[in-house]
Amino acid sequence: MMQYWRDFDSLEAFAHDKHQPHLKSWRQLAAQTQSDRTFGYWHETYKIEPDKAEAIYGSMPIFGLAAASNHVALTANDNSARGRLT
Repeated sequence: MMQYWRDFDSLEAFAHDKHQPHLKSWRQLAAQTQSDRTFGYWHETYKIEPDKAEAIYGSMPIFGLAAASNHVALTANDNSARGRLT
């Protein structure tokens, strides 16, 4: 699935809104891929600015953006796209 958003603020508001389906589903998926390595996911976010892109992989090999550039493992402090992209 691919989604296009008007701007990063709109995407972030949807992703964090407890009344929308994304947040609960994302949390379930992240928890499940920690214990079940039979499937994976990836998530990419782009801002139309230099050096403002990310790809997050759960239970998957490095490919796409991470294979084409530098792969950096997330830490517990890297829990928001806004923080990672600034």
